[in-house]
Amino acid sequence: MTGQDIGELRGNVLAILGEVLGDERAERIFASALSSSPAASLRDDYALCVFVGGPLYGAVCNEASKDLADHLMQRMRPVMDRVLAGKSGVWRDLNPVMVSAGEAMVILLATAEVELGVEIETSLTKRGHAVVGAFNGLQALERCRTCRPDLVLADAELPGKLTAQRLIELMQLALGLNAPPVIVLAPSDDAADDLPLWRKNGAISELIDLVEGQTGSHSVPPLLKLPASFG
Repeated sequence: MTGQDIGELRGNVLAILGEVLGDERAERIFASALSSSPAASLRDDYALCVFVGGPLYGAVCNEASKDLADHLMQRMRPVMDRVLAGKSGVWRDLNPVMVSAGEAMVILLATAEVELGVEIETSLTKRGHAVVGAFNGLQALERCRTCRPDLVLADAELPGKLTAQRLIELMQLALGLNAPPVIVLAPSDDAADDLPLWRKNGAISELIDLVEGQTGSHSVPPLLKLPASFG
């Protein structure tokens, strides 16, 4: 979806509210809901859909009427369905509440250790995140371009003798400032130069804490149906 599509959704919301409330009051309710919402930045069209169905719906109920809020949702449904129809299964797997709060992440998990991958993926998806898998460095690079993950978890050394440090360098060449941060999945005796690191003999809960301690802007969700991760 483009910025024009996002603008279309916002414009439809204000037009429907304006029909009943007048443009000035519609703008005020919209702004009020936006300022009190964790989705205040509306980073993408999906977040705006969550906003329409959550904080804005509540604001219209409180400041106007439930009937108007229901009418808004009924009128907006075709536009919202069109927005959501283009999202991949990966993006739809995200927890909508966490998306609106800016907490849900698309995470690329690059590891050749399948059992470990399953364990990590299970833990992350239970927390509301979506996981895309890669088994080697080339897959990781390709899925970084197509999925634009918020975070990468990568083995210290991937098949093909590609180190996590080299993977980072290649991602930065391909994506520039949009390259996601990386957490290294390292053997117990390994070290990484100034990179966040989780040792594979550690508790998964420690990795989850490390993942959810990462900050940064979220990216546009994937437009393509990507291969399954490890399940």
